[in-house]
Amino acid sequence: MNRIGLFSAVVLLALMVVALLAPLIANDLPLKVKYEGNSYYPALAVYFGQEGSGQVETPSGREALNYQRYDWQSQAWDEIVMPVIPFAPDELDASNSSLVKPGTNGHLLGTDRVGRDVMAGLIHGARISLSIGWIAMGIAALIGVLLGAISGFYGNNSWRVSKVSFWVFWFTLPIGWFYAQHMRIGSLAFTLPLTVIIPLTFSWLVGKTPFLGKQTMNVPIDGIITRITEILTSLPRLLIIITVASITSKSIWMVMVIIGLTSWTNIARYTRAEILRIRSLDYIAAAEAAGLRKRKILANHAIPNALAPVWVDIAFGIASAILIESGLSFLGIGVPVDTVTWGSMLNLGRLNFEAWWLVVFPGIAIFITVTAYNILGESLRKWLQPKERF
Repeated sequence: MNRIGLFSAVVLLALMVVALLAPLIANDLPLKVKYEGNSYYPALAVYFGQEGSGQVETPSGREALNYQRYDWQSQAWDEIVMPVIPFAPDELDASNSSLVKPGTNGHLLGTDRVGRDVMAGLIHGARISLSIGWIAMGIAALIGVLLGAISGFYGNNSWRVSKVSFWVFWFTLPIGWFYAQHMRIGSLAFTLPLTVIIPLTFSWLVGKTPFLGKQTMNVPIDGIITRITEILTSLPRLLIIITVASITSKSIWMVMVIIGLTSWTNIARYTRAEILRIRSLDYIAAAEAAGLRKRKILANHAIPNALAPVWVDIAFGIASAILIESGLSFLGIGVPVDTVTWGSMLNLGRLNFEAWWLVVFPGIAIFITVTAYNILGESLRKWLQPKERF
């Protein structure tokens, strides 16, 4: 990998470290307080998932405190160590609630109109943006690799199923959709899998029945998956995402699922192309001659050797997912209103034109992250294709 690719990887690694340690970098909870020989670590206790409450020896006496609701800086401790940015992203600073400029009253990058620190918002917003990019593309990669591998390996003449099972699946698909909706689990993330799982279960049970599963037929699985991929590719993805996000409940997980379910088509096409090439190689023919089942050949030999172009597309896809999430949050239809993201901070800047720092700093964060992922993707593409190294 070239130097600029390594540099972008270092930048992304630094962003991930900041995102992971965000509660210890920007928080209104102290990292350590000490009084009369007793030491307490409120920020660490909350960070590692503890209840964040307990008996604490304070200058006012021994008290049962809720760490997140207690005003730690109001007491005269023997020692108190605050994070580098002593503000939480959702902390409302009443004394600085009128768009404080950068570098004023301890706010390095200023505040918004209600007194929330911009630097703390950027640091904690990195957790949301990066996690949405990774999880959304993880969903897309899982779907794309699976469908692309099946499509390329089995083609139109190698996937044989029971005739009864095939037709039972299609006839029970509407029933699966009805019951998935009727159960009202709460989101599209559960409705879609249930819609498919129910008819698959029925068709599998019917196929295992001796007197019903004898007659088999070829399923043109390659043609079906390819047509679905082409249809989804032809549709305006951003418009679909905006439409679905606007009619579903606001949730970070919902945004991840929506982006993931609409971003797998390119991964499926790349995987299918690689599987078609690999399927004709000698070691696949040797595995078939040795009597291995096709699904084992696909899982153990074909897919691991077909993932090179997938990593490149995942890198580009993460950048795209971050941009989509920022756009949704900017429009106010992405994550919940009380969740601080880079896109929601841009939205605040749109409502306060005089506060240039609400636009510039989140914009720079998005630009750096997206550019780093794009450079990393391009560097991976050249590194994985030796002919383009020179």
